[in-house]
Amino acid sequence: MYWVTNFLCDFAIYFICSLLIICIYYLMSVELFTFSWQTVGSAILVFVLYGCCTLPFVYIMQMFFKIPALAFALISIGIFFVGVVTTMTVMLLENLQTGDESLDAAHRICSGVFLLVPQYNLGMAMYRLSFVYTIYDYGRSYLEKIGRLDALHELPLPNVMEWEMIGKHCLALFLGSLLYMALLALVEYRDVVFKFIRNLEKRKTLQLVQKNELDRKLDEDVMQEQRDVENIDDFDEYGLVVKGLSKSYSGKALAVNNLSFSVRKGQCFGLLGVNGAGKTTTFSMLTKRLGIGSGDALIHGMSINDSKLPRYRLLGYCPQFDALNLKLTAREQLAFYCRIRGI
Repeated sequence: MYWVTNFLCDFAIYFICSLLIICIYYLMSVELFTFSWQTVGSAILVFVLYGCCTLPFVYIMQMFFKIPALAFALISIGIFFVGVVTTMTVMLLENLQTGDESLDAAHRICSGVFLLVPQYNLGMAMYRLSFVYTIYDYGRSYLEKIGRLDALHELPLPNVMEWEMIGKHCLALFLGSLLYMALLALVEYRDVVFKFIRNLEKRKTLQLVQKNELDRKLDEDVMQEQRDVENIDDFDEYGLVVKGLSKSYSGKALAVNNLSFSVRKGQCFGLLGVNGAGKTTTFSMLTKRLGIGSGDALIHGMSINDSKLPRYRLLGYCPQFDALNLKLTAREQLAFYCRIRGI
């Protein structure tokens, strides 16, 4: 739902801007994309398909960055650069291959591979539309010289929606939008789609826990806490119960080893440990920033392994870094988090 809402909002803004551009062209008598209603409709279609394809593509690309400003700059520049280079490459090959047949193979390969790039499809579609307008302009100039402008509508102009014109680019944008949306959903729901990987991780983690238990020596108070957790029957008295929580990053060593503790409602509880003891990993698992290797945790009696339960409405978390948005004032920070919590 998060990505759907973002997509609808971004696409609405993008579509309005696209319509404004076409309207400005029309009002300023720029006939390149407005000399016929077919061309106007084709341009709008290309813009719509490009937006549907590029937005999920950008959503995927931004996941590789942690700094928003850097992501915006590199993705924007990269999109522009890739679009220009791929479009100019194919245009250059088309112009050169008329005198050199050895470039036919290079043209076929480039024009086929580049169909995966949304910016290339937009650039080539605009180039094809401008090509049709060039034919139209030459024909109009000739008819004007011979005094036959009445025959302007009979000019044998190519159909802009033909496969070799913008047809294949529209289809590539449509299929690209489906592809990138599917990839975005795959990344977002990777724990569900690749559940077998999570099960494999859990089995490996359990094997490591069982292996370490043979040589592990625990203090009496730690063992007592584990027994107390195992004997809990009524979870209504507890705000948080952690049962055998474990995590392994490498599959060879445990970052969190069979951790168990309970926190009663109204109790102030502190989790202490040296650097590398697994405190951050523990909190990351409790907040689902990391998948649980093995074990479980219950928030007000609700397991965090059950994604259908609204457990996180009862949980607040202040991370070690990036707790505050540097773009917001103190009042805006409070208002933001209050709205998230429904206050």
